[in-house]
Amino acid sequence: MTSTADSSTAPAPKRPRHELDAPVATDTATFCEAFRACRSMEAAVPNPARRAHGQDSVTTVGRVHGDGPFSVGLLPSLFPESLLRQARQELGTLAMVHKSNDLYEFYQSPDLGSAAEALNLPALIQLRDTIYSPEFAGTMYDLTGIELHPRTVDLSAHRYPPGGYLLCHDDDIRRGKEGRRLAFIIYLVPEDWSAADGGALDLFDKDRHGQPVEAVTSILPQWNTFVFFEVGTTSFHQVAEVLGTRTRVSISGWIHGPIPTSDDSPSDHALVPRPLVPTTYPLDQFITTEYLTPGGMARINQVFLDQSSIELQGFLLPAVYETITAALCAAPWIDRTTGPANAMRYRRHLLAEGNKGSEVDASSATGAVLLSHLQRLFASVMFAELLARFTNLDALAECTSEWRSFSPGDYTLLNDLCLEPEGLDVILSCPQPLVRSSEATPPPFEWDETWQGAMHYIADQETLLTLWPKSNTLSIVFRDTGTLRFVKYINHRAQGTRTELSVTFYERP
Repeated sequence: MTSTADSSTAPAPKRPRHELDAPVATDTATFCEAFRACRSMEAAVPNPARRAHGQDSVTTVGRVHGDGPFSVGLLPSLFPESLLRQARQELGTLAMVHKSNDLYEFYQSPDLGSAAEALNLPALIQLRDTIYSPEFAGTMYDLTGIELHPRTVDLSAHRYPPGGYLLCHDDDIRRGKEGRRLAFIIYLVPEDWSAADGGALDLFDKDRHGQPVEAVTSILPQWNTFVFFEVGTTSFHQVAEVLGTRTRVSISGWIHGPIPTSDDSPSDHALVPRPLVPTTYPLDQFITTEYLTPGGMARINQVFLDQSSIELQGFLLPAVYETITAALCAAPWIDRTTGPANAMRYRRHLLAEGNKGSEVDASSATGAVLLSHLQRLFASVMFAELLARFTNLDALAECTSEWRSFSPGDYTLLNDLCLEPEGLDVILSCPQPLVRSSEATPPPFEWDETWQGAMHYIADQETLLTLWPKSNTLSIVFRDTGTLRFVKYINHRAQGTRTELSVTFYERP
């Protein structure tokens, strides 16, 4: 490593407190054993960055974080302070691209494998060449037991502004016999970064199917700390939402190597469609009259045939909607969130049994009973017949249905585990405030779009339709093969929940 300082006059640099000089005995084998066994420990280990530059005697105090579902290694003060500060300055000259979809919200640099060279960014070039050197990869093999081939440069920088995040995923992208084997992050956050700033690396435990359940441990970003873990089919993790006013900056990537075989078997997490309920309900006791008249149905049909979607505001009678919203605020939600976390996170409603018969007076039914009846109405043959008048889809034979609620931190993702077949999505939107109004008859709750939480329909990476939560609004969308949907992550600023009755109808084969 070259230096522009005059060694004859410059004072000796102050050694970081984590960095040790020889003759300190290293315990590489014990570190590797603890990493493989997911056992916490701390030991003096070789500094792979210094070893890459021929400084074999320099060590650092490495730590294995083994309290979570998989091992995470931490090597503090791996790189010279001046190098990382210069690298952070160079990142400020790069045009980062805003990346936003179902999974993430952040800014990403160009590929540092080529951009650093093209733009003449010496600190980033030095970091890249160090990490992807045979000496660095060899040291990481000694520390992890993972065979690594540093031929493929897979490196970029990320800037997470306040509200930025990266939801649950496993990094496991396989191409042939080689792929990502060791994930790493170099944190360039302020030195006083704290839990109040958010942006932690969260690790997820898994269920018996090997699918993620919930975040069980967190690792806070620290300046000039090299964090790494083995990539696999169950290395589920996320970058938690950045909560403060500062930006989380990091350089991250993967060192590739041979891919081990996997015996994981897929599991199905989608709701199971059920036949429509042959129950008769008095529609005029639930639904606003204008939507039940021949003229109203004809107008709806015309719009739907033209756009394949429609929103019907004020769909329920005001008194019915008022009873529904009051019941939803006191509803017995399932304690555990719906999962797996790499596909969805929200809560389902536990409905009261109520009256299973066809006789119901919507004006006098209690809230919990009315919730139950409304779900049965929406899953009934009678309601499907009404939808047929709206859409011309007259072969609807089965459906899935659920009352569900999305709070801050909840979402759904595009995931192969939960791909939906072609269907007619029907959603009754009933957004609720986190704090219930003291007014006897509170005004309809209005959703702020800065909270996110919209339903997005996409095809070929293009957004076709965006539906925001709107009080007492029924959305009807025909989703054909190739069209996907997701609910965007609701951020910590949200003052309400996206609560809704979600039903999807399927035609008979």
